[in-house]
Amino acid sequence: MERAEYERMHAVEDRMWWYRGLRALAAGELARALARSTAVGPVLDAGCGTGGMLRVLGATTAGRPTLGLEYDAIAASLAAAKAGRPVASGSVNEMPLGGATLAGYVSLDVLCHGGVEPTRALKEAHRCLRPGAIAVFNLPAYG
Repeated sequence: MERAEYERMHAVEDRMWWYRGLRALAAGELARALARSTAVGPVLDAGCGTGGMLRVLGATTAGRPTLGLEYDAIAASLAAAKAGRPVASGSVNEMPLGGATLAGYVSLDVLCHGGVEPTRALKEAHRCLRPGAIAVFNLPAYG
C-alpha cells in the first residue's frame, strides 16, 4: 500500500465499530487467559498494522509488556507512534524473535493476507510461544 492509504487507515481505524468491537473482545479474552497463565514474557501483536490493537493492549497486558510486529515499514512506524510501543518490521512467516520468548500472541485478520503462508506463520507462532502461553487469532468468516 502507499503511505497515504496507511495514513487513512491510521486516521479512521479507532472510530470504526468493527475494529473497536473486535479489539475490545480480543483484548478482554487475551487478558483473562493471561491472568490464568504462568507464562512470562512479552505479548506480541503480530501483524499490528497501524497500531490500533497495540494501543488497546496498552503498555502491559495482564502484567506483561506488549510489542508489535508489522511487515510494512510505513505501517510499523505509524503503529509505534500511535501505541507508544516498540514495533519491529518483519514477517509473521519468519519472526525476528527467539524461540519460546512470548507469553502471548494476538493476530487479528493477518493469516488471510497475501504474502502470509498460514502454515508457516502458525509454526512460527508456536516456535516463539513459551509453554503455557496464550494465542488469540481472528480470521474472516468469508473469503
